[in-house]
Amino acid sequence: MIKLSRPDCPEELEKLKDELTQEYKDTKKTVWKRKFITVPLLKMSNDKCAFCECKLGEEGKYMQVEHFHHKNEYKDEVVDWNNLLPICIRCNSHKLDHDTYLLPIIDPTQIDPKNHLEFYKYRMLGKDDIGNLTVEVLDLNNTTEIATPRFQIGNAVLEKLEDVLEVVQNFDVDSKDATEKARVIRKVRALLKKSTSVNIYCATVATVLLTAPDYLLLKLEMEKKALWTVELQKIEDSVANIALDQRERF
Repeated sequence: MIKLSRPDCPEELEKLKDELTQEYKDTKKTVWKRKFITVPLLKMSNDKCAFCECKLGEEGKYMQVEHFHHKNEYKDEVVDWNNLLPICIRCNSHKLDHDTYLLPIIDPTQIDPKNHLEFYKYRMLGKDDIGNLTVEVLDLNNTTEIATPRFQIGNAVLEKLEDVLEVVQNFDVDSKDATEKARVIRKVRALLKKSTSVNIYCATVATVLLTAPDYLLLKLEMEKKALWTVELQKIEDSVANIALDQRERF
């Protein structure tokens, strides 16, 4: 889970909010399934579930509109823009009618998850009560559905890191080969970008990459050979902003 920046309320929703709210109260219709709502929600999360970060639109992972404060209990917020999130059916089925006013969990558009969650062996752990409750309510450590995909994508990045480190170590500074230098930098850039916010499970990937011993060696070697650029540092900074603290042990 990562911090999401909510865009301004869609103009059409602003105009129709009262009408749609009343329609829901009268009929219980799913008045939130409108493109002017769903499209900007998906864009906000880079087509991912706001909670588990799986890719929405894949088989069995179609998007649902989440009412952070449950629509049955808080009907006036049924199309309140600040109450809506893109969610997968798995997370939605776990959250159900949990009362987020009485028992708060993380709303990633309001709270930075990294302040309340940390990482241990591909598991999300709470740093405090709100983090612990978020993990439990959303079942964020379900082995089959979440933890295993996290491990698979994290392990793939570590394997890629090994390959890129070898390329960097083999680069001969004295050769002054500009083409090879550009190729090395490009490979490191591509590796870092696998951890940026547009990618699935990016909180996991960012954490795994930045804490890997091989990554520390990679950066040291890049700096030693004058290959580390301002652009690479900017990408790393953005990755560090979404990486979670890693717990050494329980």
